[in-house]
Formats: sequence, C-alpha cells, structure tokens
Amino acid sequence: MRKIFTHFTFLMLIFNFYPVAAQIQEDQLLGNWELNYKVTSEQMAADAKKVFNSLPESSHSSIEKAYKGRQIAFMNNHLFELKLSDGRSSVGKWQLNLFEKVLKIKNDRNNKEYLYKIIELDDKILFIEELDVKGTVYFKKLHYIKSKS
Repeated sequence: MRKIFTHFTFLMLIFNFYPVAAQIQEDQLLGNWELNYKVTSEQMAADAKKVFNSLPESSHSSIEKAYKGRQIAFMNNHLFELKLSDGRSSVGKWQLNLFEKVLKIKNDRNNKEYLYKIIELDDKILFIEELDVKGTVYFKKLHYIKSKS
C-alpha cells in the first residue's frame, strides 16, 4: 500500500508541474514587437492566398507596405501602441487571459475589440491568430519578433 501511495504522489507531482512549464506569462508580452512579414505571409490560409494571388501586383505591394515594419508595444499599465510604417498609429488597452491563452486588444480610435489566440509566446516570439474574423483577411496569423529597443 505504501508503494502505491509513493507512486501516486510522484505522478501527481509530475502532472501538477507539467502545465506550469507550458503556461505563458504576462511579463513575456511586455515590450516592443515588430511584425515578421515573411513568416506572417507564409502563414496565409489557402483560401486567402487564392484571393491574394488573383490581385494585381500593385495590390501585393500595397498590402506588403501596410504590414511590413508594423510595430506594437505592450506596456505594463495594460496600454498598447500600434505603429504602422507610414507613421500612423493607434493606442488602446490590452488584456491577457492566461488560462485560455487569449489576447484581447481594444482600439481606442474605433472602439473595436480584437481577440487573438496565442500560438506561441516567449522572450523572442509572439505568434497570434485572430479569432472571430469576418470577411477576407489575408493575415489571420501574425508573427512578431521582440525588438531590442
């Protein structure tokens, strides 16, 4: 009986600590992130890629220009700032549901909320997928790399 109890206790310890290692932490999100356009474009869904490929080359360039160089900063006061390569920016609030691995961003400018499933988050990579997408979205999955600044 004692041997069974020892094995049971050992297994419980293993199963209790395993999820902790796989969890994300809010402080990993803090800082400046730059969109990795190459990886993001490689993650385009097949149906979106079909539409994208049917567009004229000038549209491809416009879309790339709109996304390439995009930066987002998550601050510890739960505010964020999104900067586009053309100089435009927007600010708002962010919230992270650690249990469901969902990032909620509320844009103050248009008062819209965006939900993203966190695919990967560590000290160098933020890989998210937009949830509840309506219409054709070319880049549902966004791959960011942590900036040094």
